Amino acid sequence: MKDNTLLLCILLLSFSLSAGQEDGFVRLAGGQDHSEGRVEIFHNGSWGTVCDDGWDINEAQAVCRQLRFPGAREAMVSFGGGNKTQFDFDPLKLKVVWHKHKNVKHLCLFTQYLVQMAELSLSYSVADFVLGDGNIWMDDLGCIGTEVNLLHCTFPGWGIHNCNHNEDVGVKCKKESTKRDTIEYSLYHIASLSHQLGELFDSGRDCDLNIAVVVDNNTIETLCAHKVILSLDSNLKTLQPDFSSLSIDVTSVCSQHANDFVRYFYTRKIKVTLSSALCILKMAFDWGLVEFQNETLSILRLFLPEDPTFQSLNSIYEYAVLTEDEALQEVCVRFLAWNCEALIRSPAWENLPFDLVKALLSRSDLVVRSENIILNGLERWAAARENSAIPEDLLKLIRFPMIPVVDLFSLSGSQYSASKLQGFQFNALPSTALLNDLKEEQNIYTSRIYTGSPWSFTFDYYIVEAHKNLSYYSHNGQLINNLTSNFQTPVHYSAYFTFRNVSWKARVYVSDEDCSAEHIICPSLPAVSLKTEEENSALPGQMEGSIQYTNRIVIECEGRYVVHVEDFDDVAGKNIKFVPSNAELICPCDSNLFTFKMVIRPHYSRD
Repeated sequence: MKDNTLLLCILLLSFSLSAGQEDGFVRLAGGQDHSEGRVEIFHNGSWGTVCDDGWDINEAQAVCRQLRFPGAREAMVSFGGGNKTQFDFDPLKLKVVWHKHKNVKHLCLFTQYLVQMAELSLSYSVADFVLGDGNIWMDDLGCIGTEVNLLHCTFPGWGIHNCNHNEDVGVKCKKESTKRDTIEYSLYHIASLSHQLGELFDSGRDCDLNIAVVVDNNTIETLCAHKVILSLDSNLKTLQPDFSSLSIDVTSVCSQHANDFVRYFYTRKIKVTLSSALCILKMAFDWGLVEFQNETLSILRLFLPEDPTFQSLNSIYEYAVLTEDEALQEVCVRFLAWNCEALIRSPAWENLPFDLVKALLSRSDLVVRSENIILNGLERWAAARENSAIPEDLLKLIRFPMIPVVDLFSLSGSQYSASKLQGFQFNALPSTALLNDLKEEQNIYTSRIYTGSPWSFTFDYYIVEAHKNLSYYSHNGQLINNLTSNFQTPVHYSAYFTFRNVSWKARVYVSDEDCSAEHIICPSLPAVSLKTEEENSALPGQMEGSIQYTNRIVIECEGRYVVHVEDFDDVAGKNIKFVPSNAELICPCDSNLFTFKMVIRPHYSRD
């Protein structure tokens, strides 16, 4: 009976915590697509709407940035909101703006702010979304346009309003900037007469060799070539002394790139695109061209983030397996692990091979909001194969102790019984009772990189850029002149430690002045630091020293994809990390717009 009472308490406690963790989340409803619709915000366990009093493009910017869009196209009000017509930013209203934001002390900063606002498409329009129902959570919002979260704006308080639902607001967000379908990558080699030899190949004159292009055992064309030119490649000459059997065996899709591949032997340079990269590299592999194989990793790492469907990356991984390129395999799996949540949402997820899914789940560097994301994704992956249950080899890789108790309780199905019990025990018992299990099954009790609340704190690239360019950013209606924040987490994931907290201080350095203020030397910028501010010492005596932290910094490019993950380690007590150069990142971030997530990762000491 005592055990059941304890479990019930933990369930109730965990439910109350999980219900509060999402306060402030926003979503769009009733729009034409995911980038527009009625604004809804989560509070006190339920979704509610926002009233249009004070609603303009500044508030819309905050919503869209919070949803990871580049910004807002329009701020919308419903038909019932007084039939407001579209209007543009009016410089004559500067006096009103100044009064509203009188905490801007310096005229130069205010001028910079006005220039920023004038460059935006400052308008709102009447919307055709369906009106909401239920709670109206927010009204009279006051944003200045640089916020990245609606909660950073001023408002009277939750549920304080004088509205009805015909005054609900909406937004149209800017979609992600259209990325190029291809990236040009050139391999240049010193070679005389490159231009003239290219013209010779293009002319098709004086050939003494015909290279067959074969698709499905059928020759679809022959390419005119010259033996003396091909013989200049020592590797090719060694493999094919007389070139008599030289052919290009490709798929129909890749056949269009065969001509460019052969032309490379004449000009010693080639432009590789996203669509042609794997085709060219497969041809080079078949012909044994060491130069291309040595360049494979540097070529393909440019393409990793360019396909949000992950279909191309899946093909890159298959190529790495085919060619036994272990370095490329590791880069692919690491990128997929760091961007696992986007992968699970993508069309490619359900088609991933078993071995690749297993390789991903075996890693501790998966970056996801919670373990629930992985379990739900795995259920969908299994269902796509018409499996009623997750394969046992994959199920045992799910870290059930890391799943909140209330979510464990909701799992149904006999295949989860043993795992649920393991999770309940982890949440209910101290480490002293689990010591043997902790030592024998280390991975199951070790967190991945969970970015969900309350285990991480984020400095979005918008506020980093605002600080870099204006020396301030806005939060809760206040202008803040440094990228520093204090936040709290529980001591550990287990519900056993729910009421015991640790305080943390996170900081981003973007200038030499930032570093000087902390009396540190920054050899490169930007840099980030994370350190403990205050730890609750009210732990049971037998638990002191048993909980340690291996925190990590997760760096995203433009908030779109993860380019770097690294452990924080103690450097002169500062726990500071310097952002690697583009050449050192798993894939480049050409814009240098970085989002920084500080992730807290507690674990039991097994000493």
